[in-house]
Amino acid sequence: MARNAPSAPHRGHQLRSEGETIVKYGLVGVGNTLLTFLVFEGLLLCGTGAFAANLAGYAAGFVNSFVWNRRWVFRAAGGNRWRQAVLFALGAALCYGVQCLAFAFFLRHTNAHLAQIGGMVVYTALNYVYNRLVAFRLPARATGPSPRT
Repeated sequence: MARNAPSAPHRGHQLRSEGETIVKYGLVGVGNTLLTFLVFEGLLLCGTGAFAANLAGYAAGFVNSFVWNRRWVFRAAGGNRWRQAVLFALGAALCYGVQCLAFAFFLRHTNAHLAQIGGMVVYTALNYVYNRLVAFRLPARATGPSPRT
């Protein structure tokens, strides 16, 4: 066994913890989808135009996603909220751009419905990794004595 490699029980805990995080991320995604749909449909019932209702629905889902991912999924509530919000928005935009490329690729090889599903899988996977490693990255813990000033 490598000298600095985590022990087998520790690796198992890491995998279980990451699996729980992925499940939570998926639950937040389902909740975002429902919220987006409900806001959209509710605004349509109130006479709002389709594009405005669509924008409002996505805005509600985006805010909901940020709050739940920050506090519950990645447990990064102690970090700088504004920095995390900017990084979160940047990640969503970047992942959406990659999703568009994936969608175009899949569309050349299958129908629009399957291409949409493929694009959603690409977006979701990339967005999870981005949020885990960038937007809600936990600060490294100091392992040695703290420097004295």
